[in-house]
Amino acid sequence: MKYFNIGSETEIGGYAKLTRLGQTVELPEAIFWDAVRGGALLLPEADFKHLGITDEELEKYPTAGLQRFAPEELREKIKAGGLIAHKMRTGDWQPKPADKPGATVKESANG
Repeated sequence: MKYFNIGSETEIGGYAKLTRLGQTVELPEAIFWDAVRGGALLLPEADFKHLGITDEELEKYPTAGLQRFAPEELREKIKAGGLIAHKMRTGDWQPKPADKPGATVKESANG
């Protein structure tokens, strides 16, 4: 399954090194849950799309250092993603249904 990085740099042992916001990784579900429980800020595709982060935001503010200069709106989206990841770790999470099957991040973010 495909997951999206909402955090800063993280490594998922033997599978991927994630270095930017919105970077995707294909993982078996068990590895995804191990990574999330270990502190990785990964979201399933539907949850990431629900945040509404645009392709332009992903290009302009890919790293934590650049995100310091991002508009408040983007910083709020990133915080919301972190909250979702926290809820996943604590068992207080309900997955978002996919808005449109097969929609891209850009399509979902723009309606």
